Amino acid sequence: MKSRAASGKLSTMATTTSAHFYAVSLTQSIAPKKRMDLGASDAQSAKWRGIDSDIEMNVLAIWAADEPLPLLFVTLDLLYPGRRLRAAVESAAANIPADRIIVAASHTHRAPMTDSTKPALGTPDEEYMLWLTGELTGAVKQVLQAPRQSVSISVGDTSAAHSINRRLRKRIVVARRLRFNDVVNAPNPDGPTDERLTAIIVRDAAGQPIALVWNYSCHPVGGPVGNAVSSHFPGAVRESVRDALGAPALPVLFFQGFSGDVRPNASTKVHSVRRRMRRIISGRLFEDMTWAAYSDWCRGLSAVLVRALDGAVPVSESGLTGRRLLIPADRIARGRDLGVVSFGRLTIGDLITIHTASGELVVDYSLRAREAASSRFILCVGCTDDVVGYIPSSRVQAEGGYEGGGFSRAFGLEGLEDDVEGIVDSAFRALDENGGCPSEDPSCATKKP
Repeated sequence: MKSRAASGKLSTMATTTSAHFYAVSLTQSIAPKKRMDLGASDAQSAKWRGIDSDIEMNVLAIWAADEPLPLLFVTLDLLYPGRRLRAAVESAAANIPADRIIVAASHTHRAPMTDSTKPALGTPDEEYMLWLTGELTGAVKQVLQAPRQSVSISVGDTSAAHSINRRLRKRIVVARRLRFNDVVNAPNPDGPTDERLTAIIVRDAAGQPIALVWNYSCHPVGGPVGNAVSSHFPGAVRESVRDALGAPALPVLFFQGFSGDVRPNASTKVHSVRRRMRRIISGRLFEDMTWAAYSDWCRGLSAVLVRALDGAVPVSESGLTGRRLLIPADRIARGRDLGVVSFGRLTIGDLITIHTASGELVVDYSLRAREAASSRFILCVGCTDDVVGYIPSSRVQAEGGYEGGGFSRAFGLEGLEDDVEGIVDSAFRALDENGGCPSEDPSCATKKP
């Protein structure tokens, strides 16, 4: 079954047939036709370059054989989804509880802004928003109404070596004003990263892939693309794995990890003489990658993903669960009408647990989740729903710097509350202890963990 995206690119829906699961998937371009604000782009004053690489939405619904309701995964090559797109998905999937739905952004900084609550990061184009909301609504309905056949699901993981912590304390900071003993955005090889890459492959009865889900923690920044639409490394890896699997229209869903304080390690090499001189004076710096370095880095990450797939094991139990907890955002941050921060816990069979959060969590949280894991495979997914901003651990908040609270002004906030980590930990703990928000309890958003 095929549908044509507004950009003219064919999008392909895959429906397939195994003993324990059923699935339907879809991929579609969401690239704009005109220039518009790109979310959190630092190149808006540069010449507009149009479309560098396609941006997509990918949709996957999975049913267990003995359950009427699916898990619904929607991924978008955007900075953040925002309230409007989350609401559109829930409306299109009105019979599915919200706790069984994930709406996640890849967090590319080269896509149209779709979150209207952060004007300093970009302003949504209303014409594009109307078109995208319509396409998204139609895609979700199409997936949920299409005939479904049985599938097998396998999962694997492996270790990458592609990110570096971006928080470094410097004795002297050379900037617009001289600062001392401050935490800045610079390479910190001694800082924490989360190098676990996890991949879930869905195959039909003939063994052909019909959807791929993968999860890794790394900011999509530092690529050599200027003022142009780009899916950054999630798109480059997507195309590589499609080639490797011989499936050019395969729906590939990227779940951005808890990547608030990590970025590509290939962006640590400084290229210009001016920057080299500055590095001599002030220490380590980040630089945009050259095309050669960027391509090599993406190919290396693609190879890691293929390695995870090579070691994938079947999911033998077919149960699906979803729990969701909504916390008033003013318990985490101060400022405008913030709405809620969402936390989720979903499981697929006996092997896979997916933790979600509507924020840019630092990697401390994913490392802690893996240590406390009750499932063999853990996916930690940030940048879902209506993102409040960065969510630091107590360590990061105490150190300060951008992720520790310095981001607040750019996000329209006045600052963070004191015990952010305590709120986040208690939310995840409530979900792990079978708490959370069952869909039939509309008052749950106001409950405190």
